[in-house]
Amino acid sequence: MKKCLLFVLTALTLVFLFVFSPAHPVRADIGLVDIAEITENSVTIRWDRPSYPFENVKAVVTGYKVYYGTSADKLQQYGKKLSASATKRKITGLASKKKYYFQIKVGVNFVNQNDEIQSRDVTNYLETPISVITLPGKISNLLVTSADLEERQVVFKWTAVNPYSKNYGYQYYVKTSGGKKKASGKVTTNGVRLKNITNTGYYLGKARSYCKITNREGTKYFYGEWSDWVPIMSDPMIINAGLPDGRINVTWSEMKGVDGYDIYLYKNGWKKMYKASYTSTGATSGTIMKVNGKSFKPAWGTEYWFYIVARKSYGGKNYYSPGNHYVPLSVG
Repeated sequence: MKKCLLFVLTALTLVFLFVFSPAHPVRADIGLVDIAEITENSVTIRWDRPSYPFENVKAVVTGYKVYYGTSADKLQQYGKKLSASATKRKITGLASKKKYYFQIKVGVNFVNQNDEIQSRDVTNYLETPISVITLPGKISNLLVTSADLEERQVVFKWTAVNPYSKNYGYQYYVKTSGGKKKASGKVTTNGVRLKNITNTGYYLGKARSYCKITNREGTKYFYGEWSDWVPIMSDPMIINAGLPDGRINVTWSEMKGVDGYDIYLYKNGWKKMYKASYTSTGATSGTIMKVNGKSFKPAWGTEYWFYIVARKSYGGKNYYSPGNHYVPLSVG
């Protein structure tokens, strides 16, 4: 009789633990959090009501908690617990150009085979896999880093704000100074080589970051704010250099629309290229009278190197062509 009673008590204990234990092996099968919308400062996430893959096990969803953070190990709850009918939440107040992690915790009460909700007031929170996204943002420091006069190409770059991935990138747009479209496209790196860029004038360019997401509607692009327009210029073509009256004189091709030109000079033993001359709009030649603010006259038997950059003021800032084309000049 005692053995029979012990057996019955043991069986009841096992049944209770199987049906009512929070550690019961049921998972929230709603997959990764689906990204519905992205801006520079917010993310809208959504989910489906979970399904339960085990037979004879039911559960009542009690609500959802949304967690987020800049570290997968330190997620914090966003706002209050949502109702059981909720399937979407917009998270605001985020910082642009930052990486964020998101997770949904689904509150459930398990139901036994007799459709009785567990007697204890315990809600189990089942976690979804963590999703990660880097928000787009306005990019800066756009400039031309190199120019090839023979190939008529320039490299247009900007500060990277995205992780290097096929799901992130940049959109660029280039137009002539008169407003006509010159080039546009998407790249995954923070720069693009522009072709057919002449050195007879200047262009204007801008760029913005994007992230590409595949959700239930398909593939969607979410963009950051466009950057400010910046001038894009190749270098002037140096036509001639000579030594009339014992001074270095330089002639170059005109670039329409620029504000002027700067000439830089170097010789072996100097620490760097020094600014030699400053010319006004429309000038296509200049004589080097000073270098680094001091009176200058070339020394006999010396080889000098110089280059010319075009300059353009736009939006309250000064921009320059890259100055890639060095020309040598031997004196004597």
